[in-house]
Amino acid sequence: MSHNSDSYSNSKDRLDSENQESTPSITEHKSIRATSNDVARLAGVSQSTVSRVFNTNWKGSVKKEARDRVLKAAAELHYSPSTIAHIMTSKRSGIIGIIISKQFDLFYYNVMGILTTMLNDRGYQAMVFTSDPKKEISDLLTDMVRYQVDGVIITSSAVTHTLQQTRLNFDIPIVLFNGYVPRLQLNAVCSDNFAACIKMADYLVSVGHKRFAYISTSQSEYRNYMPRQEAFLYGLGLHGIHQCQIAEAGYDYESGAAAARKLFASDTYPDAIFCAADLGALGAVDAAKERGLKIGEEISITGFDTPYIMGLPSYDLTVLKQDVYQLSQDAIEVLLKVIENPFSAPTLITRPMELVIRGSSRRIPLDKTE
Repeated sequence: MSHNSDSYSNSKDRLDSENQESTPSITEHKSIRATSNDVARLAGVSQSTVSRVFNTNWKGSVKKEARDRVLKAAAELHYSPSTIAHIMTSKRSGIIGIIISKQFDLFYYNVMGILTTMLNDRGYQAMVFTSDPKKEISDLLTDMVRYQVDGVIITSSAVTHTLQQTRLNFDIPIVLFNGYVPRLQLNAVCSDNFAACIKMADYLVSVGHKRFAYISTSQSEYRNYMPRQEAFLYGLGLHGIHQCQIAEAGYDYESGAAAARKLFASDTYPDAIFCAADLGALGAVDAAKERGLKIGEEISITGFDTPYIMGLPSYDLTVLKQDVYQLSQDAIEVLLKVIENPFSAPTLITRPMELVIRGSSRRIPLDKTE
C-alpha cells in the first residue's frame, strides 16, 4: 500500500514538472508591439524624426546617418508604422480608390494593373471597387468615403448613362479616367475620340471602301461614347459620304458578333465596319469568317485596341490605340495635384490615339503614302 502511494506521488510530481517545463508561461509569449518612441530611444533621435523617416509624403529631408540609425533600430525592434496612427496624425490614409466595372474587360484589367503599379511607386496603395450599373456611382462613393481614401479614380467602364445627372458633392478628390462628361465639373483624362474616329473614316475611305457600317455600344447599361459615332459619321461626311448603317451592340464579344451577322444578312452588306467596342470588333471578325468573307480584302473590320488580343494572328485587327500608360500617369498626377490643392479648378487632359493598321483591313495604296 505504501509502495503504491509512493509510486503515485512520484509519478504525479514528475508529470507536474514536465508540464511546467513544456507549457510556456504567459510572460514568455506576451508580445509588446514596438512604438515609434521605442525606435527613437534606441536610435538616439526624436520621435518626430522616426515619423518623418516612415512618412512617404514627407517633403523634407532626414540626414542619412539619422535615417540609417532609425531603420536599424526599427529592424531590431520589428517595428512597423501604425496605419491608423498615421491617418489620425496626417489626415491621409495613403489609399487611392479605383472604381471599375464588375463586368470583365481586358482593357481595364490592364489599366488597373498599370494604375496600381504607378500608385505603389509613389507610396500609395490602391483599393479597387467594382460597380454595378444598377447602383448609382454616388452611392458607391459614399461607401468609399468610409474607408478614408485620399482620392478616387473612376474609370469610364464604371460610368453609366446617369452620370450626366449625378451630383458628385463629395469632399474627396475625383478623376474620371478615359472619359469626359460635358458640363460636369469633374477632373478628367481621356483620349481624343473625336479626332481619332475622323482619322479612321479618312483611312477607310482612302483604301477604296464604299459601303460603311458602325457597330455602336448603345445596348450597354454603361455609358457609351456618342462622340465616337458622331465623329465617324462626320469624317465620312467630309468625303461626301452620308450613308452608314448603324448596328446596336454592347461592349461584349457576343453582341458585336450578333450585330455583324445582322449586317451580313443584307444583300448590300458593308465592305467596311468600324466597331466602337474592342471585344465587339473581335465578334465582328468571327462573324465575317462565318460568312466566308476575305477579311482585309472583301471587307475591312476595325475597332479599338485591347492588350494581348488585337494583334494576335487570328484577329490581326486594325485599331485606334490609346496610350494607356500616359493616361494612367495623367490621372495620377492630376489626382495628387487635387489632393494637395482641393480648391483647384477642374482639369481636362486629352491625348491623341494612334492608328495601327494590321491585316483586318486593306492597306493604303503606295501612291497615297508618298
